Amino acid sequence: MGGYSSKEASCSQPPPTRASTNSSGGNHLSTQRTAESTQIPRDGSIVDVLTSVDVGKSCKQDIEPPPTKSPIGSHSSTQPVQVKRDGHVDVDKYQQIFKTYYAKLCDALPTENVLPQLVSREVITIDEMDDVLAEKTRLRQARALLNGPIWRAISGGYPEAFITLLHVLRDTRSCKGLCEDICANLNISAKDEGDVSCEESFCSQSTVSMSTYRENLKCKYELLPLSSPEELLECRSSEYVNLFLTKFDERSKRNKEQLVSGQWDSILKEHSCLSSHAEGTRLDSEPLTLADVLDVKGEKKKVVLIEGGPGMGKSTLAIKICKCWAKGELLQEYDAVILLPLRDPEIQEAKSIKDLLLILDEELNEEVYKEIIKSGGERICFLLEGFDELPDELRKAPVFAKLTEKLPKCTLVYTSRPESCDQLRHCVTRRIEIRGFKEEQVDEYINNAFDKVEDGKEKAVKLISQLKTNPLIRNIMYIPINVAIVCHLFLLNSLVPNTLTQLYTLLCLNLILRHITKHNSSKVDYLDSLDDLPMEIAGQFDQLCLIAYRGRQDNKIVFSSLELKGYGIDASDVSGLGLLMIAPSTSVYGREKSYNFLHLTVQEFCAAFHISKLPAKEQCECFKKYQLTDSFQMIWRFYSGMTGLGKKDILDHMLPSKWVKSDYRRRRTIELLHCVYEAQNVELCHVVGDHLEGSIDLRFCRLDQISCSALGYLLQQYRGALKLVNLKWCKIDDDSCEILLSSLLRNSYSSKLKLILADNKLTEKSCSIIASSLASFTKLDIGWNELSKSIDRIFTSLHHNTALTELLLGKSSLRSSDMQLVAQMLTSNDTISVLDIRQNEIGAEGCQYLVECKDISLTKLTMWNCGLGVVGAGTIGEVLSNNKSIEHIDLGENSIGDSGVERLVEHLKCNNTIKHLGLCDNNITSSGADHLRKLFTSNHCSVNSIELSDNPLKDEGLDLILQSISVTMEHVGIHGTGMTSSCSSVSTALHKIKSIKFTLPDNCDHINNSLANTTVLEELVLYDGSDVAYHTMISGISRNSSINRLWFSGGHLDHPTVSYLVQVIKLSKTITELHLSDVDIAPSDCLLLSDVLSVNSVVKEISMLCKYEQSPDQSLVLKFLKKLNCTLEVLSLSVTLEAEYDNQFIREVEMLVAEHNQSDGVTTPLHVELL
Repeated sequence: MGGYSSKEASCSQPPPTRASTNSSGGNHLSTQRTAESTQIPRDGSIVDVLTSVDVGKSCKQDIEPPPTKSPIGSHSSTQPVQVKRDGHVDVDKYQQIFKTYYAKLCDALPTENVLPQLVSREVITIDEMDDVLAEKTRLRQARALLNGPIWRAISGGYPEAFITLLHVLRDTRSCKGLCEDICANLNISAKDEGDVSCEESFCSQSTVSMSTYRENLKCKYELLPLSSPEELLECRSSEYVNLFLTKFDERSKRNKEQLVSGQWDSILKEHSCLSSHAEGTRLDSEPLTLADVLDVKGEKKKVVLIEGGPGMGKSTLAIKICKCWAKGELLQEYDAVILLPLRDPEIQEAKSIKDLLLILDEELNEEVYKEIIKSGGERICFLLEGFDELPDELRKAPVFAKLTEKLPKCTLVYTSRPESCDQLRHCVTRRIEIRGFKEEQVDEYINNAFDKVEDGKEKAVKLISQLKTNPLIRNIMYIPINVAIVCHLFLLNSLVPNTLTQLYTLLCLNLILRHITKHNSSKVDYLDSLDDLPMEIAGQFDQLCLIAYRGRQDNKIVFSSLELKGYGIDASDVSGLGLLMIAPSTSVYGREKSYNFLHLTVQEFCAAFHISKLPAKEQCECFKKYQLTDSFQMIWRFYSGMTGLGKKDILDHMLPSKWVKSDYRRRRTIELLHCVYEAQNVELCHVVGDHLEGSIDLRFCRLDQISCSALGYLLQQYRGALKLVNLKWCKIDDDSCEILLSSLLRNSYSSKLKLILADNKLTEKSCSIIASSLASFTKLDIGWNELSKSIDRIFTSLHHNTALTELLLGKSSLRSSDMQLVAQMLTSNDTISVLDIRQNEIGAEGCQYLVECKDISLTKLTMWNCGLGVVGAGTIGEVLSNNKSIEHIDLGENSIGDSGVERLVEHLKCNNTIKHLGLCDNNITSSGADHLRKLFTSNHCSVNSIELSDNPLKDEGLDLILQSISVTMEHVGIHGTGMTSSCSSVSTALHKIKSIKFTLPDNCDHINNSLANTTVLEELVLYDGSDVAYHTMISGISRNSSINRLWFSGGHLDHPTVSYLVQVIKLSKTITELHLSDVDIAPSDCLLLSDVLSVNSVVKEISMLCKYEQSPDQSLVLKFLKKLNCTLEVLSLSVTLEAEYDNQFIREVEMLVAEHNQSDGVTTPLHVELL
């Protein structure tokens, strides 16, 4: 491309009309345009024009047209040119008018808006646009465009390119008048008749500025590549495969599974089809679109969070959404969908919303900005891609953190890795998770990728077969990029690695070898290890690893040429040993090219390699510094795979606290499992298992297949006694369940394990593996899963099982007919003592099957909310009259009513084994209470614990029941029964009940007096009292000598009441447990309660809510912990914290508790639970 001096910059002269040879050796240009591509006749005069253009010598002739790298597109949306001469295009006429208006066009032409539209209309190519944008100023860019592609097209008899340019410029306010003048001189319409103008094609309420912005965005998105590392790996599936998105429902902690059909590198097909998985029902026949997933109409806050682990295709999904919007296929309710790749330095440097619009034309930028602000962001969608790639300090920057405050009507769509989402989850309208491939989709992808390879079918079968015999690597194949890498490696050398570390090691070795083969003269046929690279290559690789490490330190992913040069990397060789690529950007304007690693995971691998080569002391210091940093999680996994975690100092810091339970501890445990898995170190499994004391509690932590593989590796290798594996609501699916249970089956030490898999995503597919594993468990909780269709396999396997004692099947879609299987199982099994089948539609018909269950081992039966009704209550009564083993039965929320109680009581009069009767929320009134009175006064009544909460008993019904109590009761629950101050029977009952819970009436003086005198009451649970009522009860407690467990639940404790309670607890010699976690207490009063710990030596357990209205005052909690005494054993704190404080705060708590437990005088270690 011709250069410009400062003198030349002032010249705006058009190029010469004819080409001539420059005798002094001037540059020559051949456009290489074919007659076919330009659709012009092979006319001799035209050929002359195409093959030679003179570069003038003087100032008036010094603007040379730049070279073209490829022909201008042949298609134009304009009508045929009207100016002709002798049946041909009047080239001279166009050239003359072009020269006349050339200077004005140079001054007015806004290249940033025009170029993308010219590319989309096939007037210029992307390469030609890049050449134009390489010029540093708008004026030079305008000249490059006019002197190059436009002038060549006119001179070549293709004036449609010039006409298209005029039609594009017509929608630009600064050029509208000029374009109309030019079109009038050419005798053509100023309106593009082939294309409808923005004002007509778009919404009538959009202004010209917004319409222009919208069209520019559309053109920009059409040019954006769907960035996919697999293209660089030269291994790409050409067919569509299935990916999964999961929609979270936080309110019920349930989710809906949705299936997206699409290619991995494009995610979506033109007509994406999703299927919903609602709670309890599969709706695979109901197709949904991605628009339905992102539909936030009617929501006050319009914030969508799309989560996905490394390599799941989040960036590709974001770009595809924008492309669909640009094509009119998605989100057409928005004037603009603004893609903001948060890794882009240009976006990270933004100081205001105006900067995020990425418009260089100041006038247009100002107009669009004002319109967006005026509308409050209505009809604007910001797609913030890669929130995890935004530096921590920028996540709190107002331009990102307060978008919804400044633009309350806008829609925000975030993509992020899950570990970086804590700051967002509290404010999102809905959460979507990309879940990757199922096993059948992996096979489909492999077959597609090998389809056009020599012997591809045979190789695909061989790879799939190897994966089935290699569970370690098979379990990470649900991540699309891992599938692509494995296919790439297998095609090269038929290798299948075992871990992520091995996978990325082989990837880097092959990419570096390919780079050496292509660029180096020295012949290298094979690379064995990253530690043994050729000397000149090893230095470059070390520098790349240093760049990767420094980048993760600063949360930096994109590097400029200057930054690379500072580390000795030649920017002209953008491959960076095959590990770098040109960074894609939403900006198509002139900007220095920047680079990033092929994938963030590759950068993390290289960063881990750098750390592993540091001196041992520096490695430990680095781990301590970045252990809690989310962006280093994958790095530590790779580090473990490279080093085997042989350094004790680092392992000791990885082990989670024994004494502090929290979500953070559970997340740390998962990360530790990943590191052990990558290290493939069996000895580490024993160390970790012993540290966790054989109990693995990961409840409420989402576990993907890799996490389940890591846990499975520990479960298989650990040779100690496994006691508990709690995986409640971990979103485990059938494939993950198979991974875990297969590992347990290989461990002969897990014969007394309590396994909790409740509230996951298990279906009937998991029943076979569960049934084959039952001999390993003493307790199994698989409730809240879709198991009903094949649950007979589990019941059949239990007929002669001698290990399982507790079986929990709550909300498992059991039907009345399934109860026949339950009855057969109970009859043939001699060990099951606890059965929980709550929230299943069993009904009275299902209960009938239990009538014949007489000589069974069952002692506790829970049938809460099973649709029993009046008839079912009678049937259960018949079951109890025949059974002599059941001691505890819970029939809450079954609409039994007074008639059902009557039938139940008639049978219970013949039973002398039932000790606990649960009848909560059954619409029992005083009439039903009278039937219960008869039960308590009968000679054979064995019931010593009853739960009647949430029944409309009123004072009359309570008096009937409480006055009938003649023996000491273990527990009576009468919360929410409508008790008033007139119910005097409560005062009398306190002398006969060990544990009672009730709602405090406004006036409770009579209860207060009884508290002072009772010697039987041990546990008191008070609900929903006023400050006055609570204060009155505390007065009675102060004079009581028997209560050891005290609960306040609901309502509020004001400062005087808390102060009074503190004084009472300080002096108490009996109260060992104080529970305040369900009552509001001011933060300062929480600290006041800590005074108890510095004086009282009796209290063993405290639970309370530390609630903060604004930002968390951590010092209160830490001060509380610093006053711990030597006798406290359990402290449960429900702490309200901002997400960004969680990790460091909990770490401080762990240090304080460890210091306390290791101090002199502590015989029983303190256990703290942070909820």
